[in-house]
Amino acid sequence: MVMNDGGLPQWANELKPSIRAKVYEIPAYGNVDLDAPITVDGLHINTQMNERVESARVFVVEFFRSPNWTSSNGIMETFFELVVLFWEEKNRLLFVNSSIGNELYFDRIARCVVANCGLSPVPLFRLQRVFGTTSNAQFVNVGMRNGTVGNANEAYRMLSGPNAHLAVTRTDSRTHIRGHAFAKGMFDEGITSLGFTDSGKIWSMNRASGVLELLQQFHTLAQRIHSVTTFTTNSELDSLAAGDVITAIPSDIVAASWHERFYSVYDFKLDDVSLLEWDLIIDRERATETELPVILSYNGISYRILYQVSPPHFSTTNSAQPIVLSNNVELAPLLNEYPLKFYTATQSLIMGSQVFLLQPSIPPFDPKKIQVQSWQNVDIEVEKGAESSGKISIHDFICNSLRFHPPSILFYDHDSGEIADFITIEQQPKQIKITLYHVKASSKDLAGARVEDLYEICGQAIKSVQWLKPQFIFDRLLRRENQDATRLIYSAVGTLEAFVATYRSNPVPVVFRLVLVQPGISKKKLTRRNPQTDKLLEILSSTEDYVRRAGDATLEVWTSA
Repeated sequence: MVMNDGGLPQWANELKPSIRAKVYEIPAYGNVDLDAPITVDGLHINTQMNERVESARVFVVEFFRSPNWTSSNGIMETFFELVVLFWEEKNRLLFVNSSIGNELYFDRIARCVVANCGLSPVPLFRLQRVFGTTSNAQFVNVGMRNGTVGNANEAYRMLSGPNAHLAVTRTDSRTHIRGHAFAKGMFDEGITSLGFTDSGKIWSMNRASGVLELLQQFHTLAQRIHSVTTFTTNSELDSLAAGDVITAIPSDIVAASWHERFYSVYDFKLDDVSLLEWDLIIDRERATETELPVILSYNGISYRILYQVSPPHFSTTNSAQPIVLSNNVELAPLLNEYPLKFYTATQSLIMGSQVFLLQPSIPPFDPKKIQVQSWQNVDIEVEKGAESSGKISIHDFICNSLRFHPPSILFYDHDSGEIADFITIEQQPKQIKITLYHVKASSKDLAGARVEDLYEICGQAIKSVQWLKPQFIFDRLLRRENQDATRLIYSAVGTLEAFVATYRSNPVPVVFRLVLVQPGISKKKLTRRNPQTDKLLEILSSTEDYVRRAGDATLEVWTSA
């Protein structure tokens, strides 16, 4: 082959690759072997176009797949895609450039050449240094990730325009963290556009004149990433949290939710049930500073996954067999690309290797919002079930109490994928009031001020904010009733379907209220100031703030005296 001055074959420098890559940090104990075989299902390396030179490897892969218009394996289309690997050993950064549109292939290819360690994309606060000290950058597209739970509000907000960063406000720092940024300008590398994402990717609208120029661009960007440059835009975009590397799992995690891609792009199923229907339960008893077990639960079926501080962050723990979703996609690699989001009582958000701290100003929880209930003849340690020692369960007590002054609709939803344990709908003269009751049993037979009695119920409340929009909750209620008609306990306004149809034909304002029912908490003990009760009140304040910001709802707590 005819070689050029860069040590690459002529065919490689006739290519015009896009200047983009996913960038991984490789720890000192990791090993990178660019000569390692690339074995990824569905990819076949073209043996005539596979070149290794110095700190790079360039190769072309072939895809074979059936066209969309046939299910026959006898008709196959062939696609050719370019892959460029660049190992910047000084700063231990691995660049994976590919024309493949499916982002999951970036990790799969990188795993083939990396040994003795997991894959960890460059964290956002370092990756954003690719802009360097450029003073003439014009930010035309920026993104902000919603720090609240659920999808009742937009999970990811994008701003576009000639100066999109100027549209970010100081208030946004209370609810959002930094996402991506894309700018136009004249950068030192000679390119005229550059951007980064919070998943370790950099990209440009420019194409390199050949592979050699691409490698030179990556070398320059690597120096930027490990510089001490401070990324500033002189706008409120700078006030959004850019995150830090997580070193230990906080003890106050209250909820987990799926990455927004599962709501907007992917519709995977597990055991023929949409992944979004499965409950995400934090297993706090088995959690450590470096590992957090999460249980996927649906109708008595459960799977276990494990989040770890060290990459790869997600793995399955049920057995040696991986958890496989529809279309033969394994869950663990998918979560490592689109990680679960974990929320803490102190308003931190954890995603993959990064932790982001929001900047809320949270008022203290108002004791007037704590309502004392009489739990006479109630076994406060039994959430649901048959009578015990002549006492009824908490669910029976709540159901009896709600039926004593019946709302327009009383709905019992305690089950996998629930909105809440009880939902009431009150048709008022000028509005509809919907209340979600979350119920948990006490961990002991006497009420006290125990943190463990609040964590799970607050987590349930935070997760339920995804339903606090009329179109979401009504669709969900109809679907749940269709699955089990006995969930509709009482209705004074006809069928649920007729009520929803009437609302949709003549909509009125809908207000939401959340009630946390926990008889294991004593209001008297909770209002005595000490480090333990301060922690409980902080959890309630944070939960109320999540609920208010994400769902514009009010929060009450029902406790013991």
